[in-house]
Amino acid sequence: MFRLKKRTFYFWRTIAFLGVFIFGIKIIDTELSFKYEADYGDCYSKIDGSNLCLQYYCFISLTVISFVCLFLLVKYRKKICLLE
Repeated sequence: MFRLKKRTFYFWRTIAFLGVFIFGIKIIDTELSFKYEADYGDCYSKIDGSNLCLQYYCFISLTVISFVCLFLLVKYRKKICLLE
């Protein structure tokens, strides 16, 4: 079975935690862009023309993926991590 060293395990756990936090902030940022940069029912920004719906759904999916990775790393840490 593949096992990680303790230091590598903590690195990936920190990356997953930061992913949940940063992508959550980006979801809020995109929602604010919806409010102030786009017309009601429109997905495109008036300022730079970016597709806000695509950004929103990408950040939601990245947040969910990061959360699932974090959950799995915490739940199965005894099986994944080598004790040094």
